Amino acid sequence: MENEKLADIVYDETGHVSESACYVGNQYIIKFTPNLGSVENHIALSQAIESVGLATASPIKTIDDKFVVASEDIYFYVTKRLKGKIKMPKNFILCGDNWGVLDFDLSERNIRIFAPCYAATAILSESFEADNADKLNQWISIYKNILYGYDEVANLSENEWKAIPYVVITNQLISTAWFSEQEKYKELYEINKKMTEWMMQNFDNMSFE
Repeated sequence: MENEKLADIVYDETGHVSESACYVGNQYIIKFTPNLGSVENHIALSQAIESVGLATASPIKTIDDKFVVASEDIYFYVTKRLKGKIKMPKNFILCGDNWGVLDFDLSERNIRIFAPCYAATAILSESFEADNADKLNQWISIYKNILYGYDEVANLSENEWKAIPYVVITNQLISTAWFSEQEKYKELYEINKKMTEWMMQNFDNMSFE
């Protein structure tokens, strides 16, 4: 494997290049992160999925029988590469007529309303126009209907309904702060900054009675 060439992983839907993984030749992917718990979680879930016969990016052991190698607080591990078209969300891949699982970001334990709140902000980030009132009002409707639909399945509590706009804005603040430190994402930082300001100005419209 040490003689194989490294290549960028480019997500088909966005054209973004992964900053935490690379292809190794045609058969493997090397992944790296400072979060050991995340690595261990991904490996365990991969093994569980593979054990029931589903396609997944299963981990490969090193020659000294380890799944993970640490270097200066960065943890590296190798998985087999699933051939196919990466779909959004990026956790899934279409392999011919079948689906496979690549990563497990959405498997992390979090507050229940995080996922629909995150989904709503992702939709806004793809279409945000600060001066387009009609488009922004349409997003408010989409955002609320996402949560109403989620409630039909998850039955949100009164406290969760109250927390929703705070979770949305907190997530947006974190994203904006991260983009502010990435020179190559300067344009995305400016968009997210305007989104955050607009959300704070429209907090009441994002609240649920």
